[in-house]
Amino acid sequence: MKRIKDGKYIRHSEQYSDVYYYVDENAEEKERKVEPEEWGGSDFVKTYYEAVEKRFVGVVIGMKLITLKAELFCDSACRPDGVEVDFVNRNDIEQKKVAIVAYGCNKTRLVPLEQLKIIRKVEEGET
Repeated sequence: MKRIKDGKYIRHSEQYSDVYYYVDENAEEKERKVEPEEWGGSDFVKTYYEAVEKRFVGVVIGMKLITLKAELFCDSACRPDGVEVDFVNRNDIEQKKVAIVAYGCNKTRLVPLEQLKIIRKVEEGET
């Protein structure tokens, strides 16, 4: 799995406290204001990881649940003291369980479980 920097994020306005902008650095229209009816969710999807085919040998050292795609959104909520606050959050759309595989000194890769292949099983008492 390769980490993707797709240039999508939500930016808070410097002038107004309740104005946010969708930013997509790779699109023709780089910024677009988040309209009030879009608060709480819309179709602004960010990609975090993509699959990459690469053969290597390593040792599984752990498991992890990663987010492949998520919807970014703005919303508001009331704190316990009654003050309304705005925030930016994400709804995970696509997740995948991956293995953390060590393949060198301080080098690891994330590998989807369905792509793992056991080459040699270590028996008990074997070093």
